[in-house]
Amino acid sequence: MKQCWFLLLLAINGCLSNSSSEKPHPSAAFHLPLVLEANGLPHCAHYCLSDLYLTAVELFTLKNPVRSFKDLCINYHNASLCIFSQEDCVNEFTFSSVFSGIHELCSIMDEKLESHADCLENTTANILQTCDRTCYFVESITGLSENEKQSLLKPFYLAEILLNKLGPRARSAIKKRLPHECHYLIDLRQLERITYGKPPEELPVYSKEKDGKEMYENDVSSEWYWTMRGNNTLD
Repeated sequence: MKQCWFLLLLAINGCLSNSSSEKPHPSAAFHLPLVLEANGLPHCAHYCLSDLYLTAVELFTLKNPVRSFKDLCINYHNASLCIFSQEDCVNEFTFSSVFSGIHELCSIMDEKLESHADCLENTTANILQTCDRTCYFVESITGLSENEKQSLLKPFYLAEILLNKLGPRARSAIKKRLPHECHYLIDLRQLERITYGKPPEELPVYSKEKDGKEMYENDVSSEWYWTMRGNNTLD
């Protein structure tokens, strides 16, 4: 978060100090980062932080930045109270460290901006959007988030490719050793959902067939595997 604010300040400074010909502004599609469903945070944190993340995304659209900044500070304050009021939710030190940049901005900058709010409301949005048409800040942030997600998921993509080469038996053996909630990490379709900011779908239910063979209900690869085994196609 600190880096994002630093980039924003650099973008504003570059806009005010340099002039260059404007380029057509490409459409930038935002995907809400997969934080609430795939980052391992407990459900209490999902509830406490959801509004804060949504407001941060709204701020990066550079529309109504003064109002969005106020909303960000309000939601940060509410998220802090929510987190700190719940025992065994998110460690307070971790929360304070991660969001220290927002805390500093909201506690210091908010007071300085308040007296100039009316003037800033009328001019800041136009300045930022004019700047962005030149330096592509919004597009850069979007590209950075997409590249980061793809980089973080790369090892799991490689594991998926390897399991495809090894066959259904290897995949079944790996699933037996993984916690049920982690099975989406070896499912290509689920990984692609994460890349586009969507949570993993509900995992298939683990069960046993009457012949003692372990499989997963509604899991195509397992159903295919045991069907083929029953036909002696794989032996």
